[in-house]
Amino acid sequence: MDNPETGNIYDDLLGNAKYNYEYQQWLKDYEELYRKLDDPALIQNKAEAINVCNVLIEWSIEKGAIPFDSFLHKLGMRLMDYLIRCDP
Repeated sequence: MDNPETGNIYDDLLGNAKYNYEYQQWLKDYEELYRKLDDPALIQNKAEAINVCNVLIEWSIEKGAIPFDSFLHKLGMRLMDYLIRCDP
């Protein structure tokens, strides 16, 4: 591009579009994982239960996605639910 200002605007628009797309993908994944945390029947085995909990903990710390205090309570209750219910 000949005009640096136009190039900056273009880069900003492209960057915003990429951020919005990545955010929408993350939000979709987050909602699916949180749905699994709310419904124990959606998780089939211990490995999946531990993975769901691990990812949600990472996201709650890295992105501040979840209020951490209430999440820890819910996580503890569900994790015990999954581990007791699932086969070894």
